[in-house]
Amino acid sequence: MRLVAALGNPGKEFTETRHNAGWRALDRFCTLWPGGEVSWTMDKKRKAAVARVSDDRGDVLLAKPQTFMNLSGEAVGALASFYKISPHDVILVHDDIDILLGTARLSVDSGPAGHHGVESVIAHLGTKKFPRIRIGIKPPPEVPLGPGAAFVVGRFRQEEEALLAPVIDRVAKALVPLLLGRIEETRKTLAGEG
Repeated sequence: MRLVAALGNPGKEFTETRHNAGWRALDRFCTLWPGGEVSWTMDKKRKAAVARVSDDRGDVLLAKPQTFMNLSGEAVGALASFYKISPHDVILVHDDIDILLGTARLSVDSGPAGHHGVESVIAHLGTKKFPRIRIGIKPPPEVPLGPGAAFVVGRFRQEEEALLAPVIDRVAKALVPLLLGRIEETRKTLAGEG
């Protein structure tokens, strides 16, 4: 089994915020899933909303930790442990303030770069050797960033949403080859090539 964990914050007030870009991408992935509607349930013991899908390689557990961003590792670690999922079979999807809005990147075996949710996951899995899709939320240089914490829990402005929507779509599509271990195809999909 593999695990795709999208990081974000629970609660209606956070739904459209920058920190929840990962959840939005996972929701979009579910709408593209060829097997039909994906059904979510709450796993209270492991503090996550979860769903299951299957592909050519077997079962995939989808998860949205409900621990709030900075404690995401509690849920991801508990799910990996309970389902006996190797850290190498975990994929994270999350926002990244160091990447320009309108872009997304794949990272493998890289540090958290100050992202506290990723720090928490690395601490609970005991390794950084897993792939991550990083969704850029950094505004263009002419737009002031403001305080980091307030910025990431702020809502996207209308003009930002126009840049975000195609990236969310590419991330959702890129999860398919990534789940099959096709790294180069994943990178090309994220870049909008092909």
